[in-house]
Amino acid sequence: MASKYVEMLKDPRWQKKRLEILSRSDFSCEWCDSKDKTLHVHHTIYYKNAAPWEYENCVLLSLCEDCHQEWHKLKTEIDIRIALMNSDELERMMDFSDLLINGKVAEVIIKKSAA
Repeated sequence: MASKYVEMLKDPRWQKKRLEILSRSDFSCEWCDSKDKTLHVHHTIYYKNAAPWEYENCVLLSLCEDCHQEWHKLKTEIDIRIALMNSDELERMMDFSDLLINGKVAEVIIKKSAA
């Protein structure tokens, strides 16, 4: 399976999508703004049987190697915490994450309108 995925990353459709994401971020890390580190295009979510280029741009991030590693570390910690929650805690977490996401979206809209 891993070798099939590695082969898909060589596909021109992925290379085009990858370049779109890197260009969108001005070839910098979307977390730390670094321009001098190797960049990865990170899928924030994976869909079963989807090719790398079949994702919407909004779920792809340009991350440097360090931030990419940190993303995966944080994701693992979140998965562990979620596994330990009961249904009430999960519902509260979902409500809170909605607030965080909506706040982030509003911040992006404000920044774009000011530009």
